[in-house]
Amino acid sequence: MSKITVIGSMNMDLVISAGRYPEPGETMHGHSFAMIPGGKGANQAVACARMGAEVHMAAKVGNDAFGKELIATLKESGIHTDTVLISKTANTGVAIITVVDGENSIVLSEGANGQVTPSDIDSIDGLILSSDAIMLQHEIPLETIYYSIKKYAGKTKIFLNPAPMKPFEEDLLACIDYLILNQSEAFALTSVHVEDEISSFKAIDMLLEKGVKYPIITMGSKGAAYFNGQDKKYCPAFKVPVVDTTAAGDTFCGALASFITEGIHMDDALRSAQMAAALSTTKYGAQTSIPYLSDVEESLAKY
Repeated sequence: MSKITVIGSMNMDLVISAGRYPEPGETMHGHSFAMIPGGKGANQAVACARMGAEVHMAAKVGNDAFGKELIATLKESGIHTDTVLISKTANTGVAIITVVDGENSIVLSEGANGQVTPSDIDSIDGLILSSDAIMLQHEIPLETIYYSIKKYAGKTKIFLNPAPMKPFEEDLLACIDYLILNQSEAFALTSVHVEDEISSFKAIDMLLEKGVKYPIITMGSKGAAYFNGQDKKYCPAFKVPVVDTTAAGDTFCGALASFITEGIHMDDALRSAQMAAALSTTKYGAQTSIPYLSDVEESLAKY
């Protein structure tokens, strides 16, 4: 069993579905409401764990009901939470999500996520050095992300999903083993409009020139492209009935990290991660939609 430390965010997602998005100043009725554990870091941690990895969550929540529930939910997925810290001054992060026809728009209040510091990382140095990989996203301070990348480059595998995209120190790209981007994030780093296999390969070439070891670009229903260490590859997406895309990208990231750190060849790891992400879109919510390894294996056996 591989060991992954996820350094990232934990949010409570407040999800409402509607027939359309409201206009500015408009109040309208939605169809349903749910309060679902989320946050990109926590979502990726759950995906890692459900694919079979030993997962440790390094994060910060508020001393409130949301924080307690988020920690309890991670424990239910078998994730170690002794490195989830409690802020004395900030509330737990919250995401307001509106779902329309399977697509979502999100407004985020970072709360205690904004208080994850480099000193917090130093406090778990032994854990990180004993891990097969660390996973990072952009829902905690960039200072802490940069610090983690610089400190552990070459000492453990580094997976970065720079979402939501922020200005990034490109000289750090050479320190990253697995860089997982969607189309807009790929454009931010390469100025390439990724729409298909040809354009995705162009962006991958540019990322390789910048020093990224294994760039991966996801394109939703158009599939994914990646470099496996020898060749650039393109994989079409699985066709599934989409209900809600929330956490699909996080599911892909966490699943991919779990499979790769287990020693699975990247070609097979990526295809399995695609299936995990596809299955997550067939259910509502973030962590509630993330499948288990048995679900992925069963679905792959049908192809």
